Amino acid sequence: MVAPAKRHLKKKFVKVTKSTKEIRFRDTSKGHNCAICGKKLQGVPKPSKKLSKTEKRPSVMFGGILCSVCRNQVFDDAIMLKIGLIEEKDVSFKKKYYITQALKHIDI
Repeated sequence: MVAPAKRHLKKKFVKVTKSTKEIRFRDTSKGHNCAICGKKLQGVPKPSKKLSKTEKRPSVMFGGILCSVCRNQVFDDAIMLKIGLIEEKDVSFKKKYYITQALKHIDI
């Protein structure tokens, strides 16, 4: 029988000699990923750490949501859309939400 303190843990079955053994473990968080490309974000700690608000989230726009490459592409596309070099139908669907947010903060 499982100890009451371990009932909420995830379980995995491991093959050992002549039988299988049940192992219970805590699920660890894997950190944050970019919303557009899925790359692991740098400078954003795992949720399990006890940090202050400014240490948890970078202060740059879309910090903790987009990686630096995607963030630069979003700002470039927003500027080109504001100037008129590209149209709204040319923007990819994944970037459209972030471009509309960036357009609110761009003054040209």
